[in-house]
Amino acid sequence: HQKWGLELDRIRLLEYNLPEDLCVPHQVAHSDLEGTKRYIRASISGMHALLQEPTLNKPRQEEDFLLTPLERECGWCNFRRICPKTNQDPAQ
Repeated sequence: HQKWGLELDRIRLLEYNLPEDLCVPHQVAHSDLEGTKRYIRASISGMHALLQEPTLNKPRQEEDFLLTPLERECGWCNFRRICPKTNQDPAQ
């Protein structure tokens, strides 16, 4: 919209589902665009919060991240392979 100076009614969004071989067209409204911008900004802020120095893309120290007390969350975690909680030696 901004990059090419197009009105939203001239933009076609196509959602394609590969397994179903299905293409679903979508219209874009100004409210959709604003909601998407808010979502992206919040996501960027959340990622920056995980950095010690965002301008340098320097991560915070590992000790800054607490392990969850909720065991059910562990199944969804992207860090299970390196987590001390899920990789404990049973002999200890």
